[in-house]
Amino acid sequence: MSTRGRVGSWGRWVKRGLVGVVGFTLLAVAVIGFAHTKHGRSLLALMRGAPGCPVGMDAKLSPEELEQVRGKVLASVRGDERALVRPALGFVLDATTRADVERWAQEKGVRCEPAKRGAALRCLDVPVSALAAVDAGVEKAETRVPSHPVDGLFFGFDGHGRLVSLDASRDHLSAAEAAQLVEEVREDLAAQAGPPALERGVPGAEYLQGGALRQIASEFRFSDYRAQVSATNLGQKVVVREQYQSIPN
Repeated sequence: MSTRGRVGSWGRWVKRGLVGVVGFTLLAVAVIGFAHTKHGRSLLALMRGAPGCPVGMDAKLSPEELEQVRGKVLASVRGDERALVRPALGFVLDATTRADVERWAQEKGVRCEPAKRGAALRCLDVPVSALAAVDAGVEKAETRVPSHPVDGLFFGFDGHGRLVSLDASRDHLSAAEAAQLVEEVREDLAAQAGPPALERGVPGAEYLQGGALRQIASEFRFSDYRAQVSATNLGQKVVVREQYQSIPN
């Protein structure tokens, strides 16, 4: 099959998969059981904000193919207005390069490894001090200093090596810490980028720790930017994710 045909086929598959996510893609990312179904794997493999498919299906696509698929997927969640600012943990979407991230990681002693056939970098155990020291010329905004270290930081790049997506995950927090962090990120995004388009769950630790798969989440949709923050109770632990994506024109 040609590259064009393969990407078109994957794009159509993703659109069909998105219809079954009850209009809120954060839930699909969070529900681990769904991720292990036929439909869930294909969806996660192509969501550029996610840190990769758990079974490696996205590894079959080149950086150029991933970029084409990314555009198709994000077109379905594009908002009407541009974001006032596009926060991304101090890095700058569409401007920070792979070389910039590699230099930052080396200077701060952060361990990173290539992923997605070179289209991404996966960094592990990122301390607060490393994120607080990011100096990437944030777009007219003050960078929020993270209050907790990041267990996994996933950088996605386009075919030119520019940062287009950033995913931070933490799975070492208590329900109270997770709920507080989500609220902090939500308030920061609302103040800088604009109001959220979608919200899920009830803010606070009491709701979050009330049962497995309970989730507190907010999603911000703009014409040039998408951000998501969520805390999900997976039974044995709570996972917090921050996702930042540039939406191509």
